[in-house]
Amino acid sequence: MSADECRVIYEKDLFPSRDNQYNQPLNLNMFNIDYYPAERGAWNYDTEPTAFSAGITYDGKLNDPATRWAGIIRKVETNDELKYNYLDFWILDPFTTYPDANGELVFDMGDISEDVLKDGLISAEYNTEEQVIPTAWGLIKQQSGVLFFPNDINRKKYDTGLDGLQSNNENYYAEDENNYFYDYLVRIKQLCNPLFYITFSNDPSGDDYHSFLGDDYDQLNYKVRDRYKKINGEENNSPINEGNSNLIGQRNPNSEDINCNAILDTLNNYFEYKIHINKQSLQVGTNYLVETYTNPSPVKLENGKIGNSKFYHFRIPMTNYTAIYGSPNPSTNPKFIRMYFTGFSSPINMRFVNLDFSEEVIEYTH
Repeated sequence: MSADECRVIYEKDLFPSRDNQYNQPLNLNMFNIDYYPAERGAWNYDTEPTAFSAGITYDGKLNDPATRWAGIIRKVETNDELKYNYLDFWILDPFTTYPDANGELVFDMGDISEDVLKDGLISAEYNTEEQVIPTAWGLIKQQSGVLFFPNDINRKKYDTGLDGLQSNNENYYAEDENNYFYDYLVRIKQLCNPLFYITFSNDPSGDDYHSFLGDDYDQLNYKVRDRYKKINGEENNSPINEGNSNLIGQRNPNSEDINCNAILDTLNNYFEYKIHINKQSLQVGTNYLVETYTNPSPVKLENGKIGNSKFYHFRIPMTNYTAIYGSPNPSTNPKFIRMYFTGFSSPINMRFVNLDFSEEVIEYTH
């Protein structure tokens, strides 16, 4: 709880001159991203090396992690009266935790395909039990056209994740992940340590959800970041009638239809903005870095020690892109924003402050 990677960051650490009407320490809202490039993510059925990937190791890790990537995408909440000219944000110094971090943080903004599982079909949970279409990624079921789960006490029956398959052998359907991805598991069994094979066979799609709470995590003495490794899992992330809301990932079904317009948007017309993340590259005036700030007042940490907080301030002008894909329209606000990490050979921890679009340059006073 005292490490930069997960400790509480107070407003006074970055903005000590701000008035505090409550005269109480205020927490900064942090957007935390952990990227583990050697660990398999959801829907990654990697085995032997191919033209697309380096395959997996005997201990179940991904070969050549620097060639891997992981990302997150969402629709942009637009205001027609405003023209977004900048993406502005701060990050807490990542080199305190990983001094040798070296890779790329990339933002894509514009029209971005929602087809994450590339089959040209909407993968979703709010579906019926009627005719299914098998794909390489799982089962596509007829869409119900609603954005909420059916009124059925057996929520797990529907809360399958995007692959439409259960991994916990609930026997709601004739097909489950272990049967559907049988050939994949056979190759994993041949390639990997038996202990790691068990992990793969328990969740072949790698899409299970787990809250940051749990007796199993307590017994394993998991620390803060380990408790969040499955927080973005989509299978069983919407349990019914849970008294503790911390056990719920979200209440509505998951879907590739990110903007909820009932169609699968597949256009790729966007601008790319690439930031090189390493100590040598992060110099003010390069990589969209406009300033660094280190609070001169020491912070007392939970363990009683004293530390200082350093922050990097990035400002990305929307017109200053590093690459173009397709034919994006520079005169309109982007419909989607995607952030992804790549090029890292070891884990990276990024903690964002005030990640947002702006019409004008935001001037901060420390």
